[in-house]
Amino acid sequence: MPMHYPSHWTLLTCNLKEEMWYYYDSMPQKMPQLTLQSMVCCVQLFLCVANIFTNVFFSQISSL
Repeated sequence: MPMHYPSHWTLLTCNLKEEMWYYYDSMPQKMPQLTLQSMVCCVQLFLCVANIFTNVFFSQISSL
């Protein structure tokens, strides 16, 4: 997931098999750990909601 952090773009990726998050930043000033943890939590919440929506949506279609 690309993220814009004050003045440049960074990249947050997730390896689902390893259940690990990776943060890529080409600038020397790194994002504060608390901010990074907050971003990961937001992405995890989004993925959970998206998964629930997808499961409900497709189950409704298959019952038609």
